[in-house]
Amino acid sequence: MPYFLECYTINRAEGMDRVTSCVGAGDLSVFYVNGIFCLLGLQVGVMFLLGCYLGEGILGGLVTVSAFFFNYNECTRVQWIPPLRESFSMPFLVLVSLFMSVMLKEGATRRRQVGLVLATLLFALPCSSVSFVLLTNMLSLFGSYVLGFLSKDKLSPVLDSMFSGVLYCYVVSVPQHNAHQLPVCFLLPCLQSRFPAQLRVSC
Repeated sequence: MPYFLECYTINRAEGMDRVTSCVGAGDLSVFYVNGIFCLLGLQVGVMFLLGCYLGEGILGGLVTVSAFFFNYNECTRVQWIPPLRESFSMPFLVLVSLFMSVMLKEGATRRRQVGLVLATLLFALPCSSVSFVLLTNMLSLFGSYVLGFLSKDKLSPVLDSMFSGVLYCYVVSVPQHNAHQLPVCFLLPCLQSRFPAQLRVSC
């Protein structure tokens, strides 16, 4: 069923052209905002799954979602400024966290690596600050490896998958002015994950 759309022609002052104004769900701005809020619903769903996985039960998911809604004004600005790039990318950042958690806890498989690559790509495409967000993520993982909390076998597939997603984003979004920063920002931690075990600190 097509979206409802009703348009009006508005006569302006003498010597000025008429303009057309449309209202209804078929208007592009309304369609755009509806898509944003659908992505917000996806974010809540992924947060529930992440809470269930880390909390090892439904209670963990319920607590996570409840905390999100209780702190809604601090967690997102989508209700005030829907067109922000972060509104498109935030659900996929939570999905990146979910795939990372599964891979670090249970090990990497081909499906999990592909899922992490796709989630990273979808997060990186609309986000202008992806280099800061994911670099912080990757450096924290590398710090855990240096301190001896993570093994190289678990760390390397995660970093490689995230770097692959960012590299694909770079290929797709070459026209963007900030795209050239992406591969450089993530190259160092991925190379460091290949370093020998002498980097590790005995705790």
